[in-house]
Amino acid sequence: SLKRYAEMCCTLQSIHDLSAFDAGFLTLTVRNCDPADLKFTLEKMAEDWHRMLCDRKVRAITIGWARSLEITYNWRTGQFHPHYHVIMLTENGGDQATLQQFFRDRWQVCTRLPYEPITDYRTIDSAKAETPDIDNNDFTKAILETYKYSVKNDDIQDMPITVFRQFVTAIAGKRFCSYGGIIKQ
Repeated sequence: SLKRYAEMCCTLQSIHDLSAFDAGFLTLTVRNCDPADLKFTLEKMAEDWHRMLCDRKVRAITIGWARSLEITYNWRTGQFHPHYHVIMLTENGGDQATLQQFFRDRWQVCTRLPYEPITDYRTIDSAKAETPDIDNNDFTKAILETYKYSVKNDDIQDMPITVFRQFVTAIAGKRFCSYGGIIKQ
């Protein structure tokens, strides 16, 4: 987590020196799933994410992204909550409310779910500054939230052994972090 945080701070500083962009922190969710359905849910989310990146409306405003997968476990319900944290770099994307609605609509279309999945978009104000302040709360919080962990240690400890086995099988070979656009470059 610390390594990814440091790399992302350096990457965003370098990108900022090269081009102007608006940055935001995006959370994309789907409904909680049973342990037996986790592998399918993760595969579907990956397909939905790819579909969203290929969406011409998303491509028109997105210049880069850094995505991480987080999976939390609810010991009361025995279900998993997989979701994406994404740092999105956009070009002339609009204000926070406009982008919130835009990404909510696009995620809904791309997931093809019969319900409205929860999305949240928050502008990272320091990305618009002349020199981004890595110590800026919005900037730091977004990067830390994106890369803090993929699975909480406490969640793993709270899982019954049978659920843990299903979890390990479901996440085998999965990519928890990925990059695209100018961030990947």
